[in-house]
Amino acid sequence: MMGDMNAPISQHRYLYAGNNPVNGIDPSGEETLMSISFSSSFMFGSFELPGMGGGNELPVQPPSGGVGGGWQIGLGAAYATYLAVGSYYALSKGSQILNAHRIETEIELEENDHEDERNDQDDAITYFRVQGGGSKYLVHFDVAGNVNINPKDVPLNLSVGTSEHAEFFQTLRRPGGRIYEFKVPKWFHAMVMENAVAQAFYNMNPQNQEGIAPKITDSTTLGLTLEFNPPLWHQWIEEVAISGSGKVR
Repeated sequence: MMGDMNAPISQHRYLYAGNNPVNGIDPSGEETLMSISFSSSFMFGSFELPGMGGGNELPVQPPSGGVGGGWQIGLGAAYATYLAVGSYYALSKGSQILNAHRIETEIELEENDHEDERNDQDDAITYFRVQGGGSKYLVHFDVAGNVNINPKDVPLNLSVGTSEHAEFFQTLRRPGGRIYEFKVPKWFHAMVMENAVAQAFYNMNPQNQEGIAPKITDSTTLGLTLEFNPPLWHQWIEEVAISGSGKVR
């Protein structure tokens, strides 16, 4: 099988469903059902890019006299464009979902393995965040010192281990701010560091796991700092944070 001349990705011998297994299937081994659906809807006057959400339907007006000649060439070009854009988008989202599921599974397994240590503040790593003085309030504590992160739609920057960076940041950049600190289990922090990627060229780094991986930031300043992308890490940190460990300096 050599694939479709107008869709180079289909000529790869080992890619399944146009490299888009999230939204396509290929029961015959000859053409993905996603491709057939796309071609059919194109013939009938519109098409929508599967995997790219609603609102992407594009009106198509075939020339008088039916489909043929230059119209077929246009269809091939549009189809190739769809594969290049739609497949990449769907594959990226699929990879992100799989990465998130993998990390979430690791957290669940580790929680089960360390259930007895769950609230052991002596076997923990402290996270710090400067808030106020110009920094957003994202980390909140209830009266018992339990952690809540809100809102969950913005990146969360935290200093790790010691308060050196938080104190530096507070003094030089956020005078009037206060340091919020809480603890997470050591196994959780070890998993964070296992997945963390340097901020430099983060978007180009294949190890960023489609944006799931935490960023190691401010490498030229004191201490270790991390940036967690929303919303998954916010939820996970809330889940594993040691009960009653939150306090404000």
